[in-house]
Amino acid sequence: MSSNQEEIIVRHIFARDILPKLLSICGTVCRDGQKLPTVTSGFAWDYKDELLFITAGHCIKKLNSYKKQYGEDNVKLFLGDGYSSSDSPMLSFPLPMDQDRIIVVDTETKDKADFAIIRLPKLMQQALRDNGVVPFNREENASVPHWKDFDIFYLFGFPRKSSFCEDDIISHEPTCIPLGFKEIDSSGRFKGKITSRKESSDFVKGMSGGPIVGIKNYENSHKKWVMAIQSSQVNSGLYVYATTVDTVIEFLEQNPEEFARIIAPY
Repeated sequence: MSSNQEEIIVRHIFARDILPKLLSICGTVCRDGQKLPTVTSGFAWDYKDELLFITAGHCIKKLNSYKKQYGEDNVKLFLGDGYSSSDSPMLSFPLPMDQDRIIVVDTETKDKADFAIIRLPKLMQQALRDNGVVPFNREENASVPHWKDFDIFYLFGFPRKSSFCEDDIISHEPTCIPLGFKEIDSSGRFKGKITSRKESSDFVKGMSGGPIVGIKNYENSHKKWVMAIQSSQVNSGLYVYATTVDTVIEFLEQNPEEFARIIAPY
């Protein structure tokens, strides 16, 4: 397959299958009288009929630290649907960051894991679905090939480099970066290498929390699976580490009380 053919296929998968699943937390942090944009990548996941926002744990901790450092009134956060597949405009909702609706797991609580789960209000869930958001789900992720059998992986998200703030309006554009599989390390993390020379380490910044999707080419079709959640980059940004989706599912199944906590009625 030529590089041009591969690019066309990826663009098709991106537009048809991935964009309707991307979500983001965007907003402004007012520091010394200057409003600076903040963008956190993530995606929608359907678990037991709840539309959950999945991202990196360290991203949520950073947003919480902004509120403590600069004050609640100086940090404005919104959840957006990152461009839906319908003809409706992009949705954006104020996000209160209610800690009773959030699970954060990072290296302080689980070795090398880095993910967060936010249970969104029911009305917000329905509005997102009505606007064309189609979350990943466990059934869709069945019959996953072995890591080494994928043809390529892509990291999807909203790079900080493409985000800017004007009159309290945050503009950000989604993108994807090709990754080559290196290994699943001893702690169960995905390690991938950025394969495109045009992508600098700065471009990956802001994409933490975004989904890493594996693509396998069959004779007459191309299938994709969400495999991991972007966490960090090392070696001058050439390599990325990510928490596997299996780690998140395992956590939810082994800690049903945590899931019950975030979906409990107010």
